[in-house]
Amino acid sequence: MVRACRAPARRLAAAATVVITTAGCVPAVIGATAATVGVAASQERGAMGALSDMETQIAINNALLNHSGRLFANVNVAVNEGRVLLRGSVPTPEDSVEATRIAWTISGVREVINELNVDSMRGFSGFASDNWIATQLRSRLVRDPMIASRNYTIEIYDGVVHLIGIALSEDELRRATWHASVTPGVREVVSHVVLTDDVRRPDPAA
Repeated sequence: MVRACRAPARRLAAAATVVITTAGCVPAVIGATAATVGVAASQERGAMGALSDMETQIAINNALLNHSGRLFANVNVAVNEGRVLLRGSVPTPEDSVEATRIAWTISGVREVINELNVDSMRGFSGFASDNWIATQLRSRLVRDPMIASRNYTIEIYDGVVHLIGIALSEDELRRATWHASVTPGVREVVSHVVLTDDVRRPDPAA
């Protein structure tokens, strides 16, 4: 049991070092690492799957930063079983295309979902509103005993909710989508959630 924990710990340290040396984001790395260690074992994708996704996310963020500070600042990256969701706002269509191209250059990426908006006029109030919606929706999912909320990632831009993750059943997915749709401030719900038996999921035996 101790041996099984050592390899992930080394990989976490290595992943954290990449971001610290490249971007100096120490608090973000500590928070992400703690969250991953705390919930990964209970997620449907498993501890190693969650760890691999975190490494992929860090690699994409580093690649965005190395290409352009603007892309790094404007593009939010979420990864679940190698499926990458790009969310946020970029000034030009070319930036959107470039962010997708960069994501595909990273090893381990199985799919890239580009939900970027081309809009340079969004202000702080928009971000604050989206953060409030995310908090309310996360609370709703956690309180619902019929939903394994740990398997869902919530990304929101301008009131549009993007759900990415793994649903244990069609009913659970419907419930999660319903919660999102009735959360105050939500204008639209876009689901990128897959079921446990979806063919797009990686083969554990591979």
